[in-house]
Amino acid sequence: MVTGDGSRTLYSPQFDQTYHSTFGALTESEHVFIDCAKLKQRLNEQQRVRILEIGFGTGLNFLLSVREASNSNSFIEYVALENCVIPENILRELKYEHIEGCDHNWMSLLHFLSCTNRDTLKGTHFWLRIINSLENIVSSASANFDLIYLDAFSPNANPELWTRDFLTALYASLSINGVLTTYCAKGSVRRTLEAAGFEVKRMKGPPGKREILRAKKRQD
Repeated sequence: MVTGDGSRTLYSPQFDQTYHSTFGALTESEHVFIDCAKLKQRLNEQQRVRILEIGFGTGLNFLLSVREASNSNSFIEYVALENCVIPENILRELKYEHIEGCDHNWMSLLHFLSCTNRDTLKGTHFWLRIINSLENIVSSASANFDLIYLDAFSPNANPELWTRDFLTALYASLSINGVLTTYCAKGSVRRTLEAAGFEVKRMKGPPGKREILRAKKRQD
């Protein structure tokens, strides 16, 4: 499916939702998970940034994050929670190799996802691990994340990834002053994030969406 900015996304029959905004997949990812997370600023301040993504999906947020790491000559550790990895042949239809700065990393990712015994993917500016259990993430050495991209399907489609218990676990896995960003600005999600301990701020949304949420771990 071609979206409003010319980039592509996929539709999930299982969840009856697209993976990205139909107004612009690339625009949405850059706005919500790069700009509002202030990834560029963080990469300029520290040479290594730890990122947790909830809902790896098509890999677009990962590719854009690696592009930023490459541009700043820094490094990201990227852990993604994903239970339904999209087959390589379907992902190829997205043609992400045409996104500036993503061509080589995209082909490496496709090859990685085609491997049945995949563990981690390593590159000059990144380390990627895809995992299917939050418990494994929180208990691993990759906890203490700087950023969390909460990009699961909507609360109606994936309710287990928006509960207070789940968001509390995400809060615990963040470093002090760590930040979570999400496209979902529902009042119930904002209140649940606050109940989990986050300091939540509404931010201007990308085209087609009025607001998104940026949540910060409190220093206390």
